[in-house]
Order: sequence, then C-alpha cells, then structure tokens
Amino acid sequence: AGVRGRPAVWVRLAELEEAAGDPNLATAAMLEAVALAPSDAQLHAQLGFLRSRSGDQAGAIQALSRSLELNPQQPELRDLLDTLGASRDDVFTRYAVDTEALVETYRGEGGEAERPPANWAGKEAAVLHRMIATRIDGSGLGERLDHRVIAILDDRGIEGQARHDFGYEPDESYVEVRRARVYRADGRIEDIGITRHYAVGSAGYRMYYDQRGVAVEFPGLRVGDVVEVAFVRRDVATRNKFDDYYGDLVPTFGGSGLEPTRHFEYLLEAPTQLALHFNQPATTEALDEDRTLHRVAVDDLAGLRPESSMPGWTELTDYLHVSSYATWDAVGEWYWGLVEGQLLVDDAIEAGVREALEPLPKTASELDKVAALYRHVIESTRYVGLEFGIHGYKPYRTTDIYNRRFGDCKDKASLLKVMLAQIGVDAHLVLVRTRDMGTIEAKPASLSAFNHAIVYVPKYDLYMDGTAEYSGAFELPAGDQGASAAIILDGKGARFTTIPYAAAQDNTSDYALSVQLRADGSAQVDQRMVLEGSGASSWRSGLEVAEQRDERLTQLLARTYPGVTLEQARYPGIDDILAPVEVEAKLRVPGFATGVGEGGTLRWRALGHEVQLVRSYAAQATREHPLDIGVPNRELRELKYAAPPGMRLTQVPQAATLEAPFARFELAVEAASNGRSATLRSTLEFTAARIEVADYAAFRDFLAQVDAALAQTFEAAPTSTPR
Repeated sequence: AGVRGRPAVWVRLAELEEAAGDPNLATAAMLEAVALAPSDAQLHAQLGFLRSRSGDQAGAIQALSRSLELNPQQPELRDLLDTLGASRDDVFTRYAVDTEALVETYRGEGGEAERPPANWAGKEAAVLHRMIATRIDGSGLGERLDHRVIAILDDRGIEGQARHDFGYEPDESYVEVRRARVYRADGRIEDIGITRHYAVGSAGYRMYYDQRGVAVEFPGLRVGDVVEVAFVRRDVATRNKFDDYYGDLVPTFGGSGLEPTRHFEYLLEAPTQLALHFNQPATTEALDEDRTLHRVAVDDLAGLRPESSMPGWTELTDYLHVSSYATWDAVGEWYWGLVEGQLLVDDAIEAGVREALEPLPKTASELDKVAALYRHVIESTRYVGLEFGIHGYKPYRTTDIYNRRFGDCKDKASLLKVMLAQIGVDAHLVLVRTRDMGTIEAKPASLSAFNHAIVYVPKYDLYMDGTAEYSGAFELPAGDQGASAAIILDGKGARFTTIPYAAAQDNTSDYALSVQLRADGSAQVDQRMVLEGSGASSWRSGLEVAEQRDERLTQLLARTYPGVTLEQARYPGIDDILAPVEVEAKLRVPGFATGVGEGGTLRWRALGHEVQLVRSYAAQATREHPLDIGVPNRELRELKYAAPPGMRLTQVPQAATLEAPFARFELAVEAASNGRSATLRSTLEFTAARIEVADYAAFRDFLAQVDAALAQTFEAAPTSTPR
C-alpha cells in the first residue's frame, strides 16, 4: 500500500504502459500520480505531454495550463500551449486594449476626431495609452506588461519613437515582444518592428551586468503614424532574490517624460494577503478570494519641456511608488540580513588598517585616522562593478574585495565600514538615490528607489563615498549632497533621510594673482589657486598624469587667457586626496590689456578677463522648472595689479556689494596713493544649491549686476606724454 501511494511509482507505470502502446492505461496511471500530488506542477506538465503525444489536445492544454498556474516560471510550456492553439492568459491578453478603436477615435475615423489638448502644441509626440501591468504570486515573482501607444506629431518624433527598449535578466526572466506595430495615417496597419537583444553594461564606466535589453526598432516612420509596442517579461527564477518583497517606482506619465499623455494606467495583480503600500491613491478589486487587483489611472498629463540643470524626474512630476514594506525599519532589517554575513575581517584587512595608519604622527586624532582609512580604500581598490544577480544589491565579502582590490559602491562602502570598525569607529551603510535622479518622499519604504551606496559615520555626522576616486574624506561629491537616502542601522532598522549640503565655506576656490602689466598690453602673472570641497575633484582628475600636467593646465588657462604661455608651475599635494588642490603658476599673457586711443592708455577688466555669469548659469530668460546650480560654494579672488613702468592708474572699478537670499557678492579696490598699483578683492558666494522658479528672475538680475560690476575696468596712462 505504501508503494502504491508514491506518485513516482505511477509515473513509472505510465511510462511502461506508453512504451507498450497503451496510451489509455498510461494516462490512467498519470492521473493516479496527479491525484496523489495535485499541487505538483511537474506532474501536471508530464500529464500534458503524455496527452499531447496521444492526440488529446484539449486534455493536454488543460493539464499544461494547470501546471502553469502552479508554477508560472515555465516559458517552454507557454510556447507549447501556443503551438497547441491554447488561448493566452497572460497580462497582455488579460488587460488587452482595443488599439485599433483607440487610434480610430484619435484620428476621427468614422466620426469626429478628438481635439488635441493645448499642451500637445509644439510637442514631438503624444502618448495615447500607456499601461504597466504586473501579476505576481506570493513570492513576488510573476510577469509584467509594458504597453505603449504613441502618436508621432512632428519630424522630431520620428527619431524619438524609432526605438523602444525594455530590460531583463536572462537567468531570472525572459521577454516576449507581443506587439510591434505601426498604424499609418492612410489606415494601413504594419507589423514592421525589428527586435534585437543586446548586453547591458559599460566597460568605459567599469560596470558589468548580467542584464540584457530588448530593442524594437521601427524603420520608415512618418509624421501622423501611431506606434504600438508591447513587452511582456516573465520571471523564470526558482525564487525571488528579494524574498517576498515587491517594490516599484515609475513615473505616472506615458513615455520618456517629455511627451504629453492622454491615459496612463498601472495595474498590479497580487495575492490578497500581500500588504502593499502606495504613495498614490489606488483602487482595489477582488478578483477572487485569493487575488486582488490594484489600479492607478491618470488622464491628460502635460509633457515636460526639458531644461538644462533641472532637478531629477521625481521632483518634476507625480510618480508612483509601491512597496510591500510598511516601514523603513523593515527595509533595514532585510538589507542587514543580506549584507551582515559579507562584512568579514581577516589578517590582510587588519594589515591594511595598520598600513593606512602607519604614516600618521602619534598625535593624530581619531578623525585623522578616519580620513587615512578612507584614503586607503580609495587608493587600494579600483572601482569595478560586477552587478550579477543578487550582487546588484548585495556586496561581495569584504575579504574578497580587499584581496582582489576592486569593487563597486556597496563593496567599497562595506570595506570602509569594517576597516573603521577596527579602530573603534562605528559606521553605517547608506543606500542613496543620487541627486540627478530626484528626491523622493519618505513613504512608502522601499528598495526600488536607490542606485548608489556610501558610508555614514554618526559620531562625526560624516558621509563618505568610497567610489569618489578624486575626492577627499570630507569632500562628499555633489551628486550625493541633497540626495534621498536610507541609513542601514546594523540590525536596528533603517532611517530615511536627505543628505545635507555642505556649507559654502566648505567648498571654496581661492585665487591670488600678482599681475605686472607691460606697455604693450601683455602681463606677467604669478597665480596661486587653492581649491577645497567638491570642486577640487575635477582638478585632481584633470591633473592626475604628472607628465601631462603642464600641458593640461595650459589648456585650462587658455580658456581664460587666450594665447597664454605657462612658464613655470608647481602642484604641491596634488597627489594627496586629503590635501587641498594647490596650483602655483607663472604665466605670460598677451593682450591682457588693450590700448585706448593714441596716447598709450591701457584698459583691462576688473578680473583681467570677461565674466559672463548670466550666460553660464541662467542663459534662459524664463524657466518652467527649478535650476540646480551645484552645491553651495564660495569664490575668493585677490588680484594685485602693478601698472607698467612709466604709467599710473587713472581709473579703477567702483566697490559693489550685493545681497540676495541665495547669494552674495562683494567687490573692493584699494589703489596706492602713487597710482602705481592697486589691489582688487572679490567674494562671490552661492548659499543655495537650487533656484526655484519664483526666484529665477531675481537670480538672473543678481548675476547681471555681478557681471556689470566685474565688467568695470582699470585704466593706466603714461605719467608724461613725449613731445
């Protein structure tokens, strides 16, 4: 009796009966096996294969469909069902849209055309319909539809809509292009989309993924066409690498964000017992006792007009954020469980800590040691990202990272964390959504928002980015400042925060110039520049190669002084990321001053060159979106001018002081009583990182006043005119 109760025995009997040529007895045996284990997807699949071989297509479809219900991650069964002529029951068919009717309504075929909204004017394309529909099981695995129907309004739209992309991870999912169609203005419907798969990754950025992309290209598009493309991604992994977590963050607009959208819809079909948290109002519908459909729909969304230096997309438009995590503590506990076992220390890491601290004097402070360990991680490990599978989120073991001497952001952050622990300094991993992506609200708590990882040292309220190869320990890159972040509290949950901006006095550029003018308008210039803060990294990077420093510096200076000759240069401490950037240079500058009239008078601008802050920061007369201007910073200049021999200063710039909520400017000039020399000092400080639209006109006016103050000139004339 025990043997007869084993499904494997009945499966073996079915195989023997089929081999003996009796499909009826074989089917009866397989039905016994299925009856003993009705939740075994493999047994239902075997029954389906058997019935297909015996010619029972209806029975095969029934058994294979039941197998897919039990285990949706079987793409080969879906293909077989298509071959057998089974009706599809995926997210595309379940939430199908009558695209032909939609296009007819848009064009007015058989009736009056819809009046295009005013916000379509001047746009290159408009989204008639966008649907993102996801169906998941209790593990968070399932399938996802991305369905786009977009009308091309002008020639720019031809290029913009000629290609559509969708990503997937081949070890965990596969993608099927369910629709790649063009509705021509003359009524023809053409399936002309060309599909190709490609690898995702960038050797140039030292990032390598196991992700792939699907591109659908539409050749021969014309104005008036409507493009339809639908991707369905199905999970085939045996388990969810995020356990039972589900999260998503998408814009509630239809296309790339530039196009106006007639209708956007987000559908999520999930087990009823899975608690989901939305940042947007969502309706719910019970599909059956076990499954619930969540829906967010938005109509008539205006497109975005792109502008330079605008914030990330989550700050410009509504977005949809959904998560199965109720709190940030739940996020932190899960992530800590993922990474805790990777934070290891061995003899090599302990030796590395000693090596990093050895050059420090005995009087070194703990903060000096923190900086030394940061420098050691930066200089001893290269940035290389191997984002394969769960390692897109999970760091490799710190012992492996240090042994192979490379890692990505979370790898380097983990290594820095364990090294700091060796000197008794607690540090936390921080998940970051870099500022270019836009900040998010605190709810819901989720993993979906983040694209970077750094370290936070609570004792010193200090954030450090282990990937910032040219930044010092106290020079957090601009992209991390002002960013949304989740601080992982080592098994005690997580804290959502916004990383603060450094103060203006922490990001300084200090220029000191001694300028000896000559009667021909040229000048001999001794210049010293000291940079600290976020701006220093670009100079360290640009001047990294010692053999090319003079050439590179000449190129940089030529932007300010055309035709400059670099006679001598020193770069003290340029190779030390913990030291300020210092550049000392002797220059010969032709045409520093220009002649005025025929009396030998010379004239030159306040700083010795033209300043155009309006053009640099605020070239647009008006803006629709806020202006990001970097990070708060301060620029100090001191220029000591000496008139040419036999000449004296006859005109100097007037002092100026400007104050605004977002910036301040001071200009002062002190001329020697004998007229032979003058010293100019200026301070330009931006105290805000962003200019809101309401302040933009005042900001432009402030910059224009600074430009005007610095457009003032010095003049020097001969002390006596020869007869």
